[in-house]
Amino acid sequence: MPTMARSAAARAGRQTGLDNGYTAFNPWRELCLQMPSYVDAVHRVRQQAIDEHRPGRRNASHRGYYVGGLVAAFSYAPGENSLISHAGTNTKPLDYSEGVCAELRTIQKVERANRKSSDPTYEPFALVVMGEPQPDQATGYTTGTLFMCSERCWPKIIEPGKIARDALIITVRPDKRWAQVQTAGELDEFYNAIKRGEHPREPSLVDHLPTDWEAIVHKFDELVPRDIEPTIDPEARALSVEAARIAIQERPTLRVVS
Repeated sequence: MPTMARSAAARAGRQTGLDNGYTAFNPWRELCLQMPSYVDAVHRVRQQAIDEHRPGRRNASHRGYYVGGLVAAFSYAPGENSLISHAGTNTKPLDYSEGVCAELRTIQKVERANRKSSDPTYEPFALVVMGEPQPDQATGYTTGTLFMCSERCWPKIIEPGKIARDALIITVRPDKRWAQVQTAGELDEFYNAIKRGEHPREPSLVDHLPTDWEAIVHKFDELVPRDIEPTIDPEARALSVEAARIAIQERPTLRVVS
C-alpha cells in the first residue's frame, strides 16, 4: 500500500469524526469485524473435507487437496443494510472430472440468492481463501499463500465480472496466521504480468498472531469515520477498501516478510 494513500486515509479519519452521532453501514468495517470468524469458517470447512477424505473412496478431491473459501457480500438495495457470507470447499472427485473451486462455488451461492429475489441484491466484495501453497498450474508460480488458479478458477470469476475489481482477496495459510491481501484488480494484473514474462511483486506476507485478527476492526476505525456512506459514495468506498486492506495487512504487532 503506497504511503501517500495510507496518509490520505489517516487524514480523513482524523478530520471528519463522528460529531453528529450518525453511524453509517460500512461493509468493509463489518468485514474487519468478522475476519476472526471468517478465518475460522474457512479453516473449519477445509478441515471437515480433509477429515472425510479416505483412500479408495470417491472423495470430493481425488488427490486429497482441499481449499476453504468464503465470500462476503453486502446488500445495496435501498434501505437494506445487511451482510451475508457463504463458505465451502473445492471439488474434483476424479482426475478427469470438472473441478469446481471453492471460491467460485461460494460466489455462485450469492448468485442463486440474487436470482431468487431482486430485493435485496447482494454484491460480493471480499473473498477469504485458505489452502496449502502450491505451484499455479498454468504459470508454475508459487506464492506465499494460495492464490486462485490462474487458468481455471480465476477467469471464471474476474472475466464475467462476478466480483468488482476493488473486491478484497484475503489468502491465508492453514495455520491461520500467514496471510496476504490484495484487490481483485491487483491479482488480475499479477497474473497478467507473469504471463507477459515479468516478475511482479506479491503483496506482503504477514504473520498474524491470534489477537491481531481480533484487533483489525480497531485499526479500521482509526482510518475511517463512522458517518461516511461507502455504499453510495465512490470516494468513501475507495477509502473503506483501502482502510480494510491496511487494517488486515499492517497491524503494528505483525511480522512482515518482504
